[in-house]
Amino acid sequence: RLLSLGWFESVSIRKEPPWRLVIKVKEKSPVAIAKTPDGPYLVDAQGRFIERVDESITLLPVIDVPLKDRETLISAIKLAETIRENEYFDGRDILIEGRSPETISLVMDGIRIFMGSGNYPRKIERLVKIERVLRKRAIEVEYVDLRFRERAIVRTKGAM
Repeated sequence: RLLSLGWFESVSIRKEPPWRLVIKVKEKSPVAIAKTPDGPYLVDAQGRFIERVDESITLLPVIDVPLKDRETLISAIKLAETIRENEYFDGRDILIEGRSPETISLVMDGIRIFMGSGNYPRKIERLVKIERVLRKRAIEVEYVDLRFRERAIVRTKGAM
């Protein structure tokens, strides 16, 4: 019955003679909040829904992708995991969007950052460096595109 509650990954019960009962419970760990037609749900690294949550919770990245497209959902979750591992994003509201793995982007501080699919740790590292330079020079940005291997495209506000 515990497995039906959503929060539990696995449960095992073992009897150790003479009088001991050992219960091991492995809990699922949420990595993001998925937007669904039924409201927001916590999701784990495998894309499984854990529990419906209040819309005001913003401690995790929010994912808004087609939930039936497994490849896009898993790409968004991998990006969310990478974001959670990097303190650069602490305290920031993050929205991850996309209709396919190639169009995955995140919106942070009102700026869209096109990420595409895969190699997220390297792309995040590049983003941190770019943002430091832009902030130092007080440049206002419309978007950053990190989908290309050896270059980043930065569109400044007001650019044609």
